[in-house]
Amino acid sequence: MPALLLLAILLKVGYVSAPVSQPMYMSDGGMLAQWLNSNSGSFRPGFLFGFGLVALMASVLYGGFVTSNRRMFAQRHVLVPMSMLLFSSLFPFSNVMLPALLVLPLLIGTFASLTRLYQSEHPRTSIINAGILSGLGYLLYHPFIWVLPGCFIGLAFMRPFRLAEWVLLLAGMLTPVYFVLATEFLTNHWHPASHLPTLGHIQWPTAISWYGWLCISMALVWLLAGFNSWQQQTRRMVIQGRKNWYSLLMMGLFMLPGLLLPQGNTAGMLALLSFPAGSLMANAFVSEGKGIGQLLFFWLLVIVVAVAGWGWKTGLL
Repeated sequence: MPALLLLAILLKVGYVSAPVSQPMYMSDGGMLAQWLNSNSGSFRPGFLFGFGLVALMASVLYGGFVTSNRRMFAQRHVLVPMSMLLFSSLFPFSNVMLPALLVLPLLIGTFASLTRLYQSEHPRTSIINAGILSGLGYLLYHPFIWVLPGCFIGLAFMRPFRLAEWVLLLAGMLTPVYFVLATEFLTNHWHPASHLPTLGHIQWPTAISWYGWLCISMALVWLLAGFNSWQQQTRRMVIQGRKNWYSLLMMGLFMLPGLLLPQGNTAGMLALLSFPAGSLMANAFVSEGKGIGQLLFFWLLVIVVAVAGWGWKTGLL
């Protein structure tokens, strides 16, 4: 843990002094973005960015606890928190997306509630909790909408199909919307259209610097290494662990379109993807022996992260 905290400080301290743009976040990105844009003058940018990094650190610790507690790894370690920190550092602009960082714990909590269904004697409680957390995540940050279909797939992995449970999950998702709309109606602030996502059209990136290609290439190599090791680990895993992994990976796959839709939220979606992607990539460092290859790969990853951070700081990324 001390080494993890030291790594977090070294990787993230530079983002507290990140440059500020106006508006800071997409105006149609959800209630959090709207509130932060309208109240940005009340806070110092360094405080907001620092608060986001604290939220990220809390999320990586929470993610490590959930994956270890759900038997997704053969032993307890801090590889998932470390991988989440390194993945987010590979894409530096995701570290200043405060709305996404603040709803990242809701994503992890949704996954924790769904995976609790495997041995739960009272499944309705976990289902409604997962629905409320995911619905709240969407209200606060609209790109979270891509997580919602993954919740239903996760429910299908954990429980035999029962229409009543699927309806209960949907009702849980709609509960935060109901209370927010009711409050707005009663206080004469009725603006239901502001809670609808604006998808727009896909806008492919046209100019990617060599810093960007370096980060993307490193992430793909790391992902392939983690996936290959994960396949070997799942052969010896109990069925509960495999179902948990399938649920998490499906949630991650459903989140991929959010990199392009809604427009301008690529950084925020990368921040959310740090949990499913970081969990899978952590398998690249899991093995029965202590291989020199893993150590060299780790330091190569740290070097690429340092280069990416320098490119972002100088405006070249």
